[in-house]
Amino acid sequence: MLYIRGNGLGFNWTTGKKMTKTSTDTWEINFNFTSSDDVFRCQDCSNNMTINKKLEYRILIADKTNMIGGYSELLAPIIDKLLAETGTTKEFIIIGYGDYQPDHERFFLLTPVPGTFLTCANGTFYNLCDNCLPINYTVDEYQRLMIEKCGKRDNIEGIGDRLLNYFIDKVRPKAQELANDRILIDQPNTGVIGYSLGGLMSCYAAWTRSSIFGLAACQSPSLWWPVNNTTLNSCDFDFINNTLRDQSFQQNRFPQTIDLDAGN
Repeated sequence: MLYIRGNGLGFNWTTGKKMTKTSTDTWEINFNFTSSDDVFRCQDCSNNMTINKKLEYRILIADKTNMIGGYSELLAPIIDKLLAETGTTKEFIIIGYGDYQPDHERFFLLTPVPGTFLTCANGTFYNLCDNCLPINYTVDEYQRLMIEKCGKRDNIEGIGDRLLNYFIDKVRPKAQELANDRILIDQPNTGVIGYSLGGLMSCYAAWTRSSIFGLAACQSPSLWWPVNNTTLNSCDFDFINNTLRDQSFQQNRFPQTIDLDAGN
């Protein structure tokens, strides 16, 4: 059984209203309201409750804390008109992951090639390598101190290809199965997005797998990866110098939209 809770219009955050199951994977609830460009007004409420801008709600199983999906909003009609009616956006599903395990798992998963990285010899970056680094260090100070005193060399395996293959071969089909084949997973409707090392992997995924990803957003991508193994104070920019120049990825490319966001 599914229940809905919300911030008004007959809903509240304390007790949910039961939804009606209308088919195998569909639940519904009807409520009446009027609206203007910036407010919702409940028609069935004795206090004629008004909500500005948006109705916030959550869907719960058995009206308990195990929530289905994410925190959701019903935006005021002016926003709906700007986005939905003009075709600016459409419904989408985000599959994300995080909560990385210790020992630099993020670097192993979000790097497409092996490389060297300097980590703290003692402590972590959160405590400035056990206060080895000054609070307001410059880039030059950071590089010098990490090489001479505060850091140690770590060899990163670089298993980004395995991560992408796992998503394509395992995660995406499972999501489609759980959604009863209701998700559009063809190339024009499949995208990848990430920030920092995730941004690097987004660019890498789009460039090396154009038949899979029709959309990509590379936010502040770590295009510098990896650190030069000899000098330790310069970077190899492998994606730019090697991946982009690989002729095999330049042939028979599918149409794509790639958003690259970098700089201050």
